[in-house]
Amino acid sequence: MVDFRQYTKRILGHATRVFGETVKVYPKKGGVYKINAIFDNEYQSVDPETEKVLSVNQPALGINLNDLPVEIKQHDEVEIRGIRFKVIDKQEDGQGGATLMLHKVRQSDQIRDTRAD
Repeated sequence: MVDFRQYTKRILGHATRVFGETVKVYPKKGGVYKINAIFDNEYQSVDPETEKVLSVNQPALGINLNDLPVEIKQHDEVEIRGIRFKVIDKQEDGQGGATLMLHKVRQSDQIRDTRAD
């Protein structure tokens, strides 16, 4: 029998290697993790039934959940291209991937890096 999860895990892994870039993940509970992820600075969410745009120019990050040893949650932070973003929503696709909806963080509000690279 075909294991669909294994196929999607391989596809997500390949996509993040080809189209992704290295980002840092800063969980609110501490630590720093580097993963490959796909950044979209102008993500647009569309309602599949009405085809209307639900959100415009929302920064988003596509991740493979298998790449992180911790669960990423709302209010965790990611650093992309030297800019910090707070995770305001996580939309899992049910197949091992997720889209993180992001909001830019002021430097004074950032989670502090407690580990050296």
